[in-house]
Amino acid sequence: MKLGASEFYSENQLKGLNKLGDLVVPRNGTFPSFSDTGCCDYIDDVMAPADADDTTAFGYLLLLFRYMPTAFISMILWLADNAESMPKLIAPPFRMLNISLRGVIFSLYYSNQTSSSYTGPMVHDVIDYNVSCTPDQQG
Repeated sequence: MKLGASEFYSENQLKGLNKLGDLVVPRNGTFPSFSDTGCCDYIDDVMAPADADDTTAFGYLLLLFRYMPTAFISMILWLADNAESMPKLIAPPFRMLNISLRGVIFSLYYSNQTSSSYTGPMVHDVIDYNVSCTPDQQG
């Protein structure tokens, strides 16, 4: 899928998603960065079950991230990650933001789905994640 070929999000919003994703999951050793994998191509699969208003609101946030300096996005992520130390009145929205942003990023990244042009190591291979199911032996 070409960047911008999303049913829900524009090319600029997807660039914001990649920018956010690279802050949450940067390239590290053998681990590819979020944007390296091209996993944002599958954002529609992750967002399809979401409420339409939530999908739209998330899109506005992605568009904001597209143009926001990286330092400000890092600060928002830090605030969201440290919500437990905030006053009880403002902590809940930051906790929800933390779950929302990281949930989407981690769901895409650890899905092991990549763009068709990606040639690097697969995330599941790097973390040595191999699922195998064998039926129980019934005696």
